[in-house]
Amino acid sequence: MMQQLTQDDLWEVAKSMLEDEGLVNHHLRSYNYFVKEGLQSLINSLGDQEIKLKQGTVILKFGQVEIGSPRIEEVDGTINTRLYPSECRLRDLTYEAPVYVRMQIYQEGKMIANEKVEIGSIPVMVKSDICPLSRMTPDELMAIGEDPRDPGGYFIINGSERVIVAVEDLAPNRIIVTKKEGDGRAQVQAVVLSSAHGRQVRVEVNYKERNPIRVYFSRIYKGVPVVIMLRALGMTNDRDIATLVSSQKHVQELLEPSFKEAEGVETEAEALDYIGNRIAFGYAEEFRREKAEQTIDNVFLLHIGTSKAARYNKAVYLCEMIGRVLETSVGLRTPDDRDHYANKRIKLESPLLMELFRMGLMKLLRDIKYQLERIVTTRAPIGISPVVRPGIITEFVRHAFATGNWPGGRVGVTQLLNRTNYLATLSHLRRAQSPLSRGQPHFEARDLH
Repeated sequence: MMQQLTQDDLWEVAKSMLEDEGLVNHHLRSYNYFVKEGLQSLINSLGDQEIKLKQGTVILKFGQVEIGSPRIEEVDGTINTRLYPSECRLRDLTYEAPVYVRMQIYQEGKMIANEKVEIGSIPVMVKSDICPLSRMTPDELMAIGEDPRDPGGYFIINGSERVIVAVEDLAPNRIIVTKKEGDGRAQVQAVVLSSAHGRQVRVEVNYKERNPIRVYFSRIYKGVPVVIMLRALGMTNDRDIATLVSSQKHVQELLEPSFKEAEGVETEAEALDYIGNRIAFGYAEEFRREKAEQTIDNVFLLHIGTSKAARYNKAVYLCEMIGRVLETSVGLRTPDDRDHYANKRIKLESPLLMELFRMGLMKLLRDIKYQLERIVTTRAPIGISPVVRPGIITEFVRHAFATGNWPGGRVGVTQLLNRTNYLATLSHLRRAQSPLSRGQPHFEARDLH
């Protein structure tokens, strides 16, 4: 017979939970994942960069990422590698560590340069795995002027303690179907926030009774007829489309207006031309086709893949979205609740830093291309160190942390850590921001879910 747990036992469980897990471990785990795996996967997702120069085409390849220990360059040029948070607070410094990446340059299939270069710095989270404080005993911490009971989980930017506040957001890569009543005919919409490696693209499938279905994404404001989109993805057989959308005959019949709208666009090439005309109207046919293929591969449902091989899987996923929309419109399926916590996610350091570093790397790549073009005109030998300026990423990331302004127009991502008392600090580190505006009541969102 099982022994009954007493009140004291439950308190013991709560106490051990706080001791083992801590109250701010979610921040530390997310940041540790980013520095160990997230940054490497982001660099890998960039792929080989083709740079066209007057001398010919060179290919820039990225390899292993390494993060050094926190350091600061002093006024006299010496590097201080024994940098601790207490010194950063007193001297108004940024607690950051250098990021190194192995880069290779190939020309005509031959490697002409291979170096490990510093691409910038990353702010170090206090008590994270790359922070020396995480490996110190309470006595050692006190010896360097640190509080052993300090929870960590925050950053030091220009001497100020700043925390990344968790952001509540809609779940990425998840189909959410909603229904709007209006003018006698309901409009059903399936939305996916397709997200991978710091990029997010909203994909919508819209259906109004007795109307053709359209898919909206990126800058195609008028949408693309869904059957043409499927044909562009390589699914040209109408029977296959109908079967993958739904096994119900009366649901398949709702596709009739969509098939009629796509008449005259039967092959994959014709469908790509149709999309190309919507994206790059007025350009040469070859350029339009290339632009359409790039958009389908790199923007549309990018979480499934960004290669040509992923197109069929994207078509199957799109059929699933269409099926859910049509089944919801005839009452076979109930609409999803956007406010339900199953459809929400909390964005912590890893996804937010992924967005930030992706933008920083894009800026760096543009500068590398410019620097390479300059070197070619001087006829100097091509090297990697002279063309990589680490200040670009360092300044971009530091500015975002210092102001809280993130790419995509999001503001207040980082905030000054509340140090009124110990409880205020813990409360601030556990806070989550809601995307709902304060000016409106939002009764449904605030209801019990």
